[in-house]
Amino acid sequence: MLVGFVPNAPIQAIDLPGNAIYNIVPSTVDGNFDGVYCDTNGFIYTSSYVGGVVRRYENTFTEDPIVVSTGHSGPSGLWYNAQGYTLAVPNFYSDRLDLVSFWGKPELRDYGFSDDVSGNGNGWVEAGETIKMTVEYENTHAATVTDLNITLTCDKVEISMIQGTANFASIPPGGTVNNVAVPFEFSVPEGFEEMMLTFSLNMTWNSDYGPKANTIPIYKSTGRVPIMLVDASGDNSVSEYYTGVGKTVSVLYDMRMNFQCTGKT
Repeated sequence: MLVGFVPNAPIQAIDLPGNAIYNIVPSTVDGNFDGVYCDTNGFIYTSSYVGGVVRRYENTFTEDPIVVSTGHSGPSGLWYNAQGYTLAVPNFYSDRLDLVSFWGKPELRDYGFSDDVSGNGNGWVEAGETIKMTVEYENTHAATVTDLNITLTCDKVEISMIQGTANFASIPPGGTVNNVAVPFEFSVPEGFEEMMLTFSLNMTWNSDYGPKANTIPIYKSTGRVPIMLVDASGDNSVSEYYTGVGKTVSVLYDMRMNFQCTGKT
């Protein structure tokens, strides 16, 4: 398959035995192509200097192409990672490599935990409480996502799931969905140890890329988590960094635990 760097360039194919060249798409809306690639689903991608866009064609070329990625600066030769469903788009003018995911995955935009109904309302997950969890997903894909099914699990068997599933029939491009009406719900037994829990949002869905699955980890502490503070400045002014050996502080680190300790310990 060939594309050319001229305005409204055709998309062409070569008959290798006979070396004949055929116009698959005689004239395109943009042209000035510098890249073409076919993914594992049979979709054809072209990168054009006109508007800095990547378009996707059906392999039958009977439908109009759709713009699947914009904002590139001289998008050049394309490369596709089949394992990660990712298209690599080099940018000639900005010396930058853009990685664009093409598998129709809904993006988790927000989540939250609440103990307002069956707890003390302080916002913490604590022993003896029943917790509700809400999630919000956005479809950033160019086509509708259907049959989004989410199952919530926890790495500790003591955590009992009361409502562990959420189902959404469809999400249009740019649309969002949430489970506020029927949130996830789980209970923490009395006397449960204060620790970090790992929840998993196990997702399955369908899109024009076919059925897919993915798991997103969510970290949440129960109660108050003991932490060790570090004298990063190295000036031994330890009174600024701790209030007692083994002190339990009322600070939750429940997002990703992405922190870095430097200096003296």
